[in-house]
Amino acid sequence: MNSQLLDARERANQFAKLHLSECAAELLSWKETSILLPGGKVRQLAQLCAEYTGNVASLGVAESTITAAALAAQAMPAKTDFHQLWDHHGVDGESYDVAQQWFALGQQSAPKAS
Repeated sequence: MNSQLLDARERANQFAKLHLSECAAELLSWKETSILLPGGKVRQLAQLCAEYTGNVASLGVAESTITAAALAAQAMPAKTDFHQLWDHHGVDGESYDVAQQWFALGQQSAPKAS
């Protein structure tokens, strides 16, 4: 696949992630009613997909892209360990201490999972 096609696919993937909730709702409605409204996010995504698939398969590829984005979003491990979160988002030592205190307070007041 050439770089233009790869770039087009990446734009489609990013669009699906950014608008995942709307796309998922439209897909569910489409499955229930057999109607996919014009001008919705799924059709916008299909237009992006058409840049690398052609018009014939673009709705199917859009649906697969949304499904993959939804699965990826659900499969992400929840980060509840402060040190994991800090390694991902942290900046300096003083901020670390303050953030750790806030994290501990949040953990104490958070409802316990059953």
